[in-house]
Amino acid sequence: MRSVLERIESVPGNCTLGKEISASPITKIYLCVFNNIKSIIRFDLEAASYLALDRLNEVSILQSINHLGFAPEILYSDAEAGISIWKYIAGTEPNFSQNESNQNSLYDLGSSLRSLHCIPTPKNTKRGASAAGRSPPLFSKAAATWIFLATGIVGIIA
Repeated sequence: MRSVLERIESVPGNCTLGKEISASPITKIYLCVFNNIKSIIRFDLEAASYLALDRLNEVSILQSINHLGFAPEILYSDAEAGISIWKYIAGTEPNFSQNESNQNSLYDLGSSLRSLHCIPTPKNTKRGASAAGRSPPLFSKAAATWIFLATGIVGIIA
């Protein structure tokens, strides 16, 4: 597989790679500036091709929950090349220590997850409708954990 620097050349527009923020056998995630917008870029590595990752479905789901205010805006995605770019979301790392003054972090996390669990499955995703003809809730606990991990928001769900 080509190097990250070689692969970034295929991205249309202006993309300047920044600091690596996460690396695993499946993906590498970097800060970047994409068309003058502070962003996050994810490169799938060869191991990702052996998994049942559906990056097109992931994009569809992220676009469908964008209105909730905690999903990253997708700026560029090429599932075949294994490259995704999201607008950077500024924030602070949550602190759930009982000794800290910010006790609302855990409440905010629960509220966000409740919002995520309550929305119906978008029609263009690969999940089917329930027997009653309604779409089942979009995410189970495991799926919610996965979407946070897949988007690089790591460390807020145990």
